[in-house]
Amino acid sequence: MSIDDPELSLLGVAILVAAPLLGWVVGLILLTKALGL
Repeated sequence: MSIDDPELSLLGVAILVAAPLLGWVVGLILLTKALGL
């Protein structure tokens, strides 16, 4: 697989987009649980 592989590029973009969203969701869930105590 080379860097120019379209699927690899798409996967990279998906990870760059999903990582912050996933972190935000996890943080929100932890915050909700912390407030729920």
